[in-house]
Amino acid sequence: MAIACLATAVLAAGCGDDPLASFRERQLQPLEARVDQQRAKLAALLRVVRPGSHADAEAVRQATGPLAASARQAAVLDPPSQAARAKRTYAAALAALTRELDRFSHVLESDGTTALDRAATRVRNAVGGLEEATIAFDRSVAG
Repeated sequence: MAIACLATAVLAAGCGDDPLASFRERQLQPLEARVDQQRAKLAALLRVVRPGSHADAEAVRQATGPLAASARQAAVLDPPSQAARAKRTYAAALAALTRELDRFSHVLESDGTTALDRAATRVRNAVGGLEEATIAFDRSVAG
């Protein structure tokens, strides 16, 4: 009887859980799903913005807000130690993308073609950096 109670207590306490799998399923995957949705919304918006449009620039800023919140959430994730460095890189890449999108929105209002091209290039580079960081982070928690 005592052994059965001990076994039940051990199972209830979660002993034997894989910390990487737990982190991946409970924290990382939901965050990445939100980020993917937020990026898709921004991508659709960026396809139709017009240079010089205050309304379009404001729409980009509004759509960037939830992504910035996700960047803050990524920064406070507490992954297993073997994924800590990849988490920092991922959070930094996500924050960099939000900064570049904010800069882009301000340049969008100005209607300066050259500046807008440079801002768009910085956003594309930030997206590439986030993609690389996401892959590395996913690999670090793959187990």
